[in-house]
Amino acid sequence: MENKAYELNEAITKIFITKFPDDKVILDPLAQMRQKMDYLSNSNPSNINSFMSLVIALGEFRETLLSRRPDDPNPGVVSIEYRNRSLYVHFDPKQESILEKNRSILDELGLYVREMSSKDKGIIWEISEEEP
Repeated sequence: MENKAYELNEAITKIFITKFPDDKVILDPLAQMRQKMDYLSNSNPSNINSFMSLVIALGEFRETLLSRRPDDPNPGVVSIEYRNRSLYVHFDPKQESILEKNRSILDELGLYVREMSSKDKGIIWEISEEEP
């Protein structure tokens, strides 16, 4: 049990060093990460609120899409990123664009979507609550 605890502590410490390379003193990496996350959420709550509202709206989009078009397959989402107050949804590279046929749902939810695409990465939606 002590060996597993040591391995876990080492893994957490490595993650901490990777995420916070400027911190030289590491006493309790888990507690220090929590402290940093608390500080970040308290210093800029609008980012957390923006992220949460965009993720919730994306879930509402999915539920509305399923209820209105139950025969359409779910769009294949590969990953979701959040940066600069926008949510980036990366679809499966084989996925065709579904933006235009679902524009009305997105408008109902008050979402602004800009679609980008490339052969390598497929279609990417940049979703925000503010008009670009």
